[in-house]
Amino acid sequence: MKLEDGTGNSFLARVDGQNHLHTRAVRIPENLYASLKAELFGCSIGAVNLTNAAESAVLYLKCEDQDNPLVITHLNYYFSPSTGGSATVPVFFRMLRNISGGTILTGGTDWTLANYNFSSSIAPQATLIKGAQGLTASGGSVVVQNAIGAGYGASDVSPGIVLPNGSSMTILVTPPTGNTSMDVYVCARFMSVKLSDVL
Repeated sequence: MKLEDGTGNSFLARVDGQNHLHTRAVRIPENLYASLKAELFGCSIGAVNLTNAAESAVLYLKCEDQDNPLVITHLNYYFSPSTGGSATVPVFFRMLRNISGGTILTGGTDWTLANYNFSSSIAPQATLIKGAQGLTASGGSVVVQNAIGAGYGASDVSPGIVLPNGSSMTILVTPPTGNTSMDVYVCARFMSVKLSDVL
């Protein structure tokens, strides 16, 4: 193979006197790259009001794309101050993988997924359900279990959760003892990943 110096003009590469081929790379944030390709999505389900201290399923997300899994890149959750709830008992937060049933699947509200590229109407092949007080989830396995005080929130900027076709994520929240009113907010950002681009 022969390398010739094109001095970097047009489609010709530069080769220096030591036979080094010069290249140039442009690096942009992964989320921006996905958004430019209209493959970055977000969901914010708004307030889910919980009126007792029992566990309730508040969000369900399932990937239904045979070729391109969903990768969750950002997860936020916030709990408003609890009315009537014990100040010494935290709010419990659980994330389940691949539930097999529960009333959230039939009693929740279908929710819209937003494309972060505002010029695109492309939607991911996925199901997003907003839960409500008393809705349940059964089966599956616990992936995350956390406790945090009412009136506080948490953010995981890069959880790296991958949802291949047919897999799901469900979030459940248990308010503090004595609770009669507490709002739960969950916001997630995720991208649809073409495996041929990364593997």
